[in-house]
This record gives sequence, structure tokens and C-alpha cells, in this order.
Amino acid sequence: VDNDAPRFKHGGGKVAYEGGPSIPQGALKKWKGPCPPGGTHTYVFKVEARAGKKKAGKAEFEQKYPPQ
Repeated sequence: VDNDAPRFKHGGGKVAYEGGPSIPQGALKKWKGPCPPGGTHTYVFKVEARAGKKKAGKAEFEQKYPPQ
């Protein structure tokens, strides 16, 4: 989510867990990385883990781009 341009959709998606601490490169095919139209924007990255239909955990990270 771009807090400074919340209507811009960066994509995301679902990735099946196959073990390991990270998501494989290229797993999110429709992802558009930080690309602010001008100035600095604050992005919030959200990840949610599920076990079937039950939420198993979540994480959230906020970062300014470009870095200051």
C-alpha cells in the first residue's frame, strides 16, 4: 500500500508455503514495486500466513521510498 497514493494498486497475490524463510523471487507475478510519481512516498508491506481458512500470523513493515 502506498500511503501517499492509496488508490494505486501494486498487486500482490497468494504464494503456497513450501518451507524456508522467504518467498521465491518472481512468485508474485503481478507485483509492481515502489514507483512514486514524485517526491518520497511511504509504503506499507503486509504479509498474512494462513493455515487453511484460519489466520496463522501476520507481519507489517513500513518504508519510505526513495530512502532518505
